[in-house]
Amino acid sequence: MQARYPVLVTSGLLFGVGYLLTAYNPLKLKPVVVYLLVSICFTLIHLYGLYINFDGLKYLSPTLVVFFALAFFTGVSVRKSGSASTYMALGFLVLSTLYMAFSVLPRLQFNERIANGQRPFPRQFTLVQTDGKPFKLAPDQIAVINFWDSGCAYCFKKIPYVIELREQISNPRVVFVEVNTGRADSFETFKQLVAKQRFVPSINPVYDQGAALSTQLNIQGIPRQIIVKNNVVLHDLTGFNTEEAGIYLDYTRQLIEGLL
Repeated sequence: MQARYPVLVTSGLLFGVGYLLTAYNPLKLKPVVVYLLVSICFTLIHLYGLYINFDGLKYLSPTLVVFFALAFFTGVSVRKSGSASTYMALGFLVLSTLYMAFSVLPRLQFNERIANGQRPFPRQFTLVQTDGKPFKLAPDQIAVINFWDSGCAYCFKKIPYVIELREQISNPRVVFVEVNTGRADSFETFKQLVAKQRFVPSINPVYDQGAALSTQLNIQGIPRQIIVKNNVVLHDLTGFNTEEAGIYLDYTRQLIEGLL
């Protein structure tokens, strides 16, 4: 949520600039020239974002170009007449700002939490099922591992979407594993949580004995999801918001399908 406020402020400032430049024209330029200059600036910013692979510039700059275009036409309308259409345009601008903050930003926030770079997956650890039997990961499987514990409310909110993802993929080469970090909860507490939180067998709730796996992977913030193939961590995502559930499902499904 915090990242949205700078975007709202930026959008508001951009609207103000666009309105002043077109409604009062202090630079004595034709409105279309002002519009083209601003659009060119944001296009260059967008291209730079693509070049350095920075999502904030890649996704936001085209949106702000559209937003400035709306401000531009509103300013022109105000300069010509104070008709009802002007106020309709202003209302549309407000809605556009809210839409941008609540649709573009979840994607940006999601991407910011993805860690880049591959690393070896630990080998010395023990995962235990609720019946006390060990759970083994096969090297040839693609393992989608989510870390959780009793103090993480968003971990439990994520479970239905993990189940939905498991149902969408339904491939024997892909295994889903819900790993209790073994730090905040005892094994008995883990079993009670599994019974209460509606885990299903297809996502394999297990307990990290001695917190060995969590420690070796330096699991701090949770929920934390990693995807492993051939003993290599290929994907690392921290956090989850229900408002970005659709992004999570689409992104993770496409990622897994690309590994199959």
